[in-house]
Amino acid sequence: RRSVESLHPLGSATPSLRGKNDQVIYPSTPTCQPPTIHFRVVGGLAFNLERHMNTEITLPVAEWKHALTGLNKVIGRRSTLPVLQTVRVTRDGQGGVRLSATNLDTFATYLAEPPQAGPAADLLVPAEALHRTLRRLPNDGDLTLLPDADQRIRLRYPIAGSPVEQSHATLPVVEWPPLPPIQQRAHPLPPEFGAAFQQALACASEDSSRIVLNGVCLDVREPNLHYVVGTNASILYAAN
Repeated sequence: RRSVESLHPLGSATPSLRGKNDQVIYPSTPTCQPPTIHFRVVGGLAFNLERHMNTEITLPVAEWKHALTGLNKVIGRRSTLPVLQTVRVTRDGQGGVRLSATNLDTFATYLAEPPQAGPAADLLVPAEALHRTLRRLPNDGDLTLLPDADQRIRLRYPIAGSPVEQSHATLPVVEWPPLPPIQQRAHPLPPEFGAAFQQALACASEDSSRIVLNGVCLDVREPNLHYVVGTNASILYAAN
């Protein structure tokens, strides 16, 4: 794969010729300067990049890894539906970037901070390809997603100071399952809720024959007194 800075379209006033090593050669005395069109050259074919060049999404590698730590618990790697083996990456009109995963029973979303400038974008990236790429990248770099033609997506990252790209087949976003509507009223959680939840989960049972004890109970029946409870039938943890 090689990139060409610019090519002039066929029939323009200043035609271009390709010399050795894919160099672009222009006549020494052009009659006029046509507009520049950016291309990516693959296998001798040139593809126009202007349609996709503004929809790329870039995040630090460390943030990608942090987000996937939670999303990997939801991604349906063994699902018969290929779309459940992807991560949905979106950027809204305000620049908010979200990474989402689902197994149809659970929907999880990670919101990246801070917002980044750019137009709205909506991409699906294969989770396994994303995981393999991030596993060998240092945390101090960036990883960029770029949409490509023919239902493909590119992952761009630096190696030894030079950009490297991988191209992977993906799926149309319309195949992503819709988020089910939430009818219940939301309950704001205090900052210390995360620590209490982890402590309750440590007291939960791991016995697969007692599934009801394998998780944490969130009791919000009292408006002003919520409980976090975990038990394995031998010990019980409760916090409010």
